[in-house]
Amino acid sequence: MSASIPNTKEPQGLSSSDGKRPDGLTLVPWQSGKPLVWDVTVVCPLADSYIASAARDPSSTAETAALNKIAKYAGLTADYHFQLIAVESLGLANESAVHFLVARGKKIAQQTGDERETTPFCFSVYQS
Repeated sequence: MSASIPNTKEPQGLSSSDGKRPDGLTLVPWQSGKPLVWDVTVVCPLADSYIASAARDPSSTAETAALNKIAKYAGLTADYHFQLIAVESLGLANESAVHFLVARGKKIAQQTGDERETTPFCFSVYQS
């Protein structure tokens, strides 16, 4: 809320097929007249199910988790702007999340005057 954007956590009525809800919803239009819905997921690239792909491409775990969540909440995209934030336990994040969070940090810095909000995002996208 430090960017002065009213929101609600775990909004009612936005359940996916398994009954789980996204992590938050803005209460005002965000982009193209649609409210923003977001979901955060943290994955471990050292888990047996990810380790082979993570060894080939370090950012693949976060990107795979992002794609899975985007598919899970695909039904929301008609009425909401959906932003997924997928972070690996070793520090990498999906590319769209990094861009989104850096931009939000700049907006928060404009609102609060606290330039620390523009400090480079601590998670990064692996670049070879």
